[in-house]
Amino acid sequence: MICFAAVLAGWASGACRLQTVRGMRRLWSIGWGLMLGHFLAAFHFHHGWSHAHAVAETARKTFELIGWEFGGGVYFNYLFLLGWGMDVALWWLGKEQASWYRWVRPILVAYLVFIALNGVVVFKDGWLRWAGVATTVAIVSLWIRRWPRRGGG
Repeated sequence: MICFAAVLAGWASGACRLQTVRGMRRLWSIGWGLMLGHFLAAFHFHHGWSHAHAVAETARKTFELIGWEFGGGVYFNYLFLLGWGMDVALWWLGKEQASWYRWVRPILVAYLVFIALNGVVVFKDGWLRWAGVATTVAIVSLWIRRWPRRGGG
């Protein structure tokens, strides 16, 4: 999530120098790799490679938090990993500037941000939650500061 947040902050600040963009692409890729490792470790050590266990555990945690038993959130996590991986691949292939992807990427990144916020702010507690809140406030502040410059004014 640190790599994820760093790249979002870079985008929000308008970083566009070639060296910076290359560094952001590396961070984005490393972040995805770490998330994949986290996913695989969770399935190996916690769920015993059982999708049914992952769904049941997600339903239990969701019920504890909001009083609604819903295990379908595990599918949103699968989509998160797949979507982020797709973006990593397209960025390395140089397709992030393709006309079709210019409207897809903002939708994809908005989804990734939504899932990341839920994962860190809603489903965590203690210092992780507060770190997620602080990071969110910082990135939103960067976007707000940059917003007037985006319209050419």
